[in-house]
Amino acid sequence: RSRLFLGAAAAVLLIAAGFAVQQFQQKRANDRAGVYTAAHAEVPALLGFGKYSNRAYAEPEDAAAIRAVLDRLVAAGHDRVPALALRASFRLDHADAAGAAEDMGVVKRILGTDYAAALAERYEDLPETSTSAGDLVLDDLPEPEGALDRFLVGFHLMRTLRYVEAASWLEDPALENVRLARELALTTTLVELSTLLREGDEDTLYG
Repeated sequence: RSRLFLGAAAAVLLIAAGFAVQQFQQKRANDRAGVYTAAHAEVPALLGFGKYSNRAYAEPEDAAAIRAVLDRLVAAGHDRVPALALRASFRLDHADAAGAAEDMGVVKRILGTDYAAALAERYEDLPETSTSAGDLVLDDLPEPEGALDRFLVGFHLMRTLRYVEAASWLEDPALENVRLARELALTTTLVELSTLLREGDEDTLYG
């Protein structure tokens, strides 16, 4: 009976420990999400959009402030791949091609897919003086393997001004819980509609 009691007590302790670990992990996840949400609220909605020549902040102090926000976004550890992709894009727009390649190298390690590895190599191949996503060679990449690969496809289509194509990838139902994907899908659609209205392309807009 003593062994039976000890066995039952050990089982209860294991269950309690497992529950405590689960609660701790959930709290950490909630804390990361909270930090991410707070930082994300400070990210300009049109960061990385528009013509390549208009993407960099002219004032160094403005660029430094946005970079600090993006650093907090990445450090939060929530939605890491979108956060790293966003910071990489900002770095590239501000003449830090090496930093952009470093961020995409982390993305490669997180995802472990052929697509992410090949995309990271394209960043590594950028000229040191590059300041434009237009310098990225995105042809002949492997097929995306999962939801976050597909996010990267849509994100880089957006970065290279192919907004209609970008929206179709970013609207993937598998990305429903990726906040940045939802926001970029909406923004790319609005940017394209704005372009059509400005150009007076009624056939495309209403057809």
